[in-house]
Amino acid sequence: MPVLDLRQLDGWLLLGLLMLIAWLPLPIGSNHPLAIGVMEVAVFALLAVWMLARGWSAEAAPRPVFAGGAARWVLGLLLAWLAYHLLQVLPLPLEVIGWLNPTAADVYRYADETGARLFTLSLDPGLSLQAFLQAAAYVGLLVLVMALINTRERVRLLVYVMLAVVTLEALWGIAGIYATPAVRARGTYINPNHFAGLLELGIGLTLGWLLTLGAARQRHSHWRQRLSGLLQSVNGRNLRLYGYLALLILFGALVLSASRGGILAMLAAISLMFAVAAAVRGSQGRALRLLGVALLALLAGAVVFGADLFLKRLDQSFLEAEGRRQTATATVLMIQSYPVLGSGSGTWGTLYPMFKAPEAHSMLKTENAHNDHLELLAEQGVIGYMLLGGAILVAIGVNLLALRRGDALIRGLSFGCALGMLSLLIHAWVEFNFHIPANAAWFWVVLALGLAVSALPDTDTKA
Repeated sequence: MPVLDLRQLDGWLLLGLLMLIAWLPLPIGSNHPLAIGVMEVAVFALLAVWMLARGWSAEAAPRPVFAGGAARWVLGLLLAWLAYHLLQVLPLPLEVIGWLNPTAADVYRYADETGARLFTLSLDPGLSLQAFLQAAAYVGLLVLVMALINTRERVRLLVYVMLAVVTLEALWGIAGIYATPAVRARGTYINPNHFAGLLELGIGLTLGWLLTLGAARQRHSHWRQRLSGLLQSVNGRNLRLYGYLALLILFGALVLSASRGGILAMLAAISLMFAVAAAVRGSQGRALRLLGVALLALLAGAVVFGADLFLKRLDQSFLEAEGRRQTATATVLMIQSYPVLGSGSGTWGTLYPMFKAPEAHSMLKTENAHNDHLELLAEQGVIGYMLLGGAILVAIGVNLLALRRGDALIRGLSFGCALGMLSLLIHAWVEFNFHIPANAAWFWVVLALGLAVSALPDTDTKA
């Protein structure tokens, strides 16, 4: 019987995972059916190979992060969320539909001319199946990260890859302002607001990485140990310099994107996270507070220097704001009609014309609600929102608890992951970044990275 070289296969799987993560933002944020299909096939293929290899050599396989602790709860809630997607497309008798979702049953009674006997909770099961496959790919990506990013070296490798990609995206966006007639930086994305969403995750990771470099040097008695410590200190200073430069580039690109929601969400998330970190760390949080003030000053200065474009967008925002309010009002009406189970994943765009006010103008595209929270409530009801929201809250809670850890790598990256996720969640109240596959996938990668980091054992105060 041939012996499977699990270590070599594990390395190839890691390479495939990193390549997929790096590729996702490049084709217009993967916001295209072909790019979405490539993502789904790649994730399912990598996951299938990992599962087969683990089943083949279960004794030699390392214990995945989700095998214990809070990560098990996160994965359990997400699997329940996926099962809920399938429940929405399960054929059921009309009597059962009427008991579970009376409004949907009324729609079927009014529209049915075929004499069909079985119906689904989703008013468009085809779109809901597409949404299920996409959601399953995101959860599969999370599982792969938690399974393969299981050492400190691999954690650093994933962070370096993501920081390199988002920094190059930012540089491309900045260069596009001067090389093309574009008014707002957008990188490889179509919509600058979605470009800003990727930058928010990148800023969180960059800041977290910088905090991992902030540990104090240990005292050594032997001259060789002192020399080694000095060299490490010089290398650490160089890394910090690169980190600050990357942070400046990312903040500059965020301001040049002129995304009001992105900039304000980043400010709010930074303020909240540094307040939490200072409270958790106590007297040791002084450096975090100072760094928070410096970052707020940096972002405020960047906004001032780019105020012309930002103010122009504010002047032009009244009609757009009115359109968003009308869209939000229609979405709230949709939620009231399908409060518990929702209208079906992916059906918002189909149902929106039925709920929008007659006087509502059509300035905005109507594929999405420009509010991911309301759209999720409309499509999946309170049950779907609580399952997904519960998983995210547990993961953020794990990161916040990890701020008490003594290990700089764990503490810093837990902070950075929580910051990036929180910023995108705040931004989601005015945008639909979670419907952009690259941004949604990166969010789940960051969430999984935070869980993977928190599962690492403490070593010392140095990263």
